[in-house]
Amino acid sequence: VYGLNFGIDGTDHTPVITTNATDIPYPTVVYDFVWTGGTTATGYDEYSWTLGTNWMDPCGFSYGAQTLPTALNNCIIPSGLTYYPSNFNIAAQGHCNILRIRDNASVSIPGSAQLTGSEFRNDPNGTLDIQNGGTVIVN
Repeated sequence: VYGLNFGIDGTDHTPVITTNATDIPYPTVVYDFVWTGGTTATGYDEYSWTLGTNWMDPCGFSYGAQTLPTALNNCIIPSGLTYYPSNFNIAAQGHCNILRIRDNASVSIPGSAQLTGSEFRNDPNGTLDIQNGGTVIVN
């Protein structure tokens, strides 16, 4: 029989299960691109989906300027930020696999820009704004 065992200071410990763990939610999607937005207002880059420094990995490390979400990456837009994506300045296209927009967060697709993904999830007060001429493509 295999079970959980972990070591602390060179001593093995096996936890004792005292009850059944049922109805415990656990994450089923790993969001490997977390939006941070720019830190200074220039009117351009702090809103850019296609600038890698506006993203960080799930551990809090910033991506380089050229590292962008692809069709294989899950992206999350958290609430409580100053700047949200509304600029798709490189080839006017953004990509993701799953996009989740948290409550009080937003993504705006400007005219002539396009965001392509396989699934878009909005929390009840999250906003996906597709402006006149903007396009969202769901694969």
